Amino acid sequence: MGEASFRAMGSRCRLTVFNDGSDLAPMAREFIDRLESAWSRFRPDSELSQLALRSGVPTLVGPETSTLIDRALRAWSATGGLFDPTMADELAALGYDRTHVELEPAPPGTPVANPGNVITMRRTRCREIVHDLRSGLAWLPPGVALDPGGIGKGLAADLTAEKLIESGARGGYIDLGGDIRFFGRPPGQLNWEVEVEDPFRPGTSIGSLYLGSGGVATSSTLSRRWRQGEAVHHHLLDPRTGSPVDNGLASVTVLAAETWWAESLAKAALIAGRNKGSKLIESHGAAGLFIDLEGDRHTAGDLSRFGGIK
Repeated sequence: MGEASFRAMGSRCRLTVFNDGSDLAPMAREFIDRLESAWSRFRPDSELSQLALRSGVPTLVGPETSTLIDRALRAWSATGGLFDPTMADELAALGYDRTHVELEPAPPGTPVANPGNVITMRRTRCREIVHDLRSGLAWLPPGVALDPGGIGKGLAADLTAEKLIESGARGGYIDLGGDIRFFGRPPGQLNWEVEVEDPFRPGTSIGSLYLGSGGVATSSTLSRRWRQGEAVHHHLLDPRTGSPVDNGLASVTVLAAETWWAESLAKAALIAGRNKGSKLIESHGAAGLFIDLEGDRHTAGDLSRFGGIK
């Protein structure tokens, strides 16, 4: 068995690998570091930053970055635009123009800035992006940048799992800041157990989910909050307005076959609100757990298909 605990992609990360040969954990960590170097919007030399600088010009990217663009556009289409990877400029305008640890933190219970009665309808430009998955050729419309937040950690966990399986791993998990990919089976157990964090008390659990191979991800309006002057913002922006969402939900956790899909569905379902978000999760064969700002829990889809919750 190999294990590793480290920081990557702005989060605390852990991985455990079961295999009969050499320790594969160092290889997995190195691969995750490489993905962060290619995808970070805070590194001017990353592939995504260079792609944004060359917007309006066809640009070749590496295979992992090409996969990221493909999955982001698929998630945008499948969620009816509720997941939108082209909101980097809106996040920067709210002050999220550097890593989260460099921002002035705001307590989880602090209300976010209220835009009041002013509603600005934002126009997405995802449909203008041209991308060929096989060749890695991508073209961003002028002025557009891609933000991997909301899908990057989940996809990194999936790609790392694939690499570990190819290297002979029998099972394990990759936990990138709470976006987790499980593969194989835990020794002596039927399902993997993952604790669901209490969004009101980080570091404590409200219960456990059980699933076989697959992914689980959580989006929360109470985490990643920062101050910009007197205003408080969080990172979950409604693509229709460009403003932080405020619809009575504290968090959404989704279980799906792959973690990139669980992550993008969790974000889209939280933005949609409980009723529409539940229908979105169910329509794509996933399952979810909503926690509202009153602390009440609501399930979506058939959690028993993935092992259930206790």
